[in-house]
Amino acid sequence: MNRFLLLLTVVQAVSATTTPQVCDYYVKYYCTKVTYTSDPGGWKITDRFYRGGIDGGADIWQTYWTKDMEKINGVWGVSETWGQGSWYGNVALSSWYTRGADRVRVNYSMVQFRIRFQECIGMDCWYWCSGYLQHQLWNNLSDEFGTAACD
Repeated sequence: MNRFLLLLTVVQAVSATTTPQVCDYYVKYYCTKVTYTSDPGGWKITDRFYRGGIDGGADIWQTYWTKDMEKINGVWGVSETWGQGSWYGNVALSSWYTRGADRVRVNYSMVQFRIRFQECIGMDCWYWCSGYLQHQLWNNLSDEFGTAACD
């Protein structure tokens, strides 16, 4: 009598969620978004996307900083920060770039970005930043707030 061993492998498809992108009003200077999945510990952040110089604007641009934030015991704190990124030339319709690494964060978590720009005329150069580009994972909402002053 032949006996067959039936091995059943169950593969659970894990679909990633992407936050709504946050862009400047004219979708000219910057956009950001975050991709994440559910995790027993809260959320697994898989990608922090950003792009800049979408349709002209400044001479060059960079991520000024990117922060993962978590609310633990009722208090918001910064879990991890990635500092200034590489400078990019202002190329129309720039590609999406990623920042940071895969991380598992608690249920009340968010990712914030600031994008910095430089414009020069002759020897005179000036900088400005995007507002705070915030992506909340617990309710999949995105928003921008704050001023263009870099901090």
